Amino acid sequence: MAKEATEGQVTRKREKKKTEEATEQLKEREEATEGQVTRKREKATEQLKESEEATEGQVTREREKKETEEVTEQLKESEEATEGQVTREREKKETEEVTEQLKESEEETEGQARLRNEDVVGKEDVNEAMRLMEMSKDSLQTDKSGTTRTQRPADVIFSLLRELATEGKGGRGGSGGVVRMADAEQRCVTRGFTPAQFQEALEEYEELNVWQVNQGRSRITFV
Repeated sequence: MAKEATEGQVTRKREKKKTEEATEQLKEREEATEGQVTRKREKATEQLKESEEATEGQVTREREKKETEEVTEQLKESEEATEGQVTREREKKETEEVTEQLKESEEETEGQARLRNEDVVGKEDVNEAMRLMEMSKDSLQTDKSGTTRTQRPADVIFSLLRELATEGKGGRGGSGGVVRMADAEQRCVTRGFTPAQFQEALEEYEELNVWQVNQGRSRITFV
């Protein structure tokens, strides 16, 4: 009977140990499970955070892109407004120049008449004044490349001879608005024109009856 009691006690101790071991294993499994759950939760939280940061970054980039487009549009509008203002100022300046040319044309017409010792302005004076005004307008016009158009050599030579004619007595280059041929050619050559260009201009304005050349071709007389 004592032997049976001892075996029962051993059996209970063994069962108790097994129960404790099972309890410990269960506890370890629960801890492992909790740790795994915690890691998964942390990972999910990190991924969510990264996703939010990515979304915020995308929103920021889109906002910056929109702001850049708005600034670009404003800059374009500002440039267009500036170009419009420059155009208006240029047109205003050209209008003032044309007005000044008209005034000079009137004075030129009267000067042509005085050059011929006449008190009445003739048709030839008006035509010549208009031609000079057109020549002046052409010199102010600009082409698409933005460069200023140069005057024809003949027109510049005419201006040089007219200046030479007004340097004499009474502002008429001597009696009758006469210019010596040698002086006229020398003036043009010193300004960079060739003798051939001088002769072409001489013939062109002689045909227009702006001046006359004597038979010996030694002097030029403004008509």
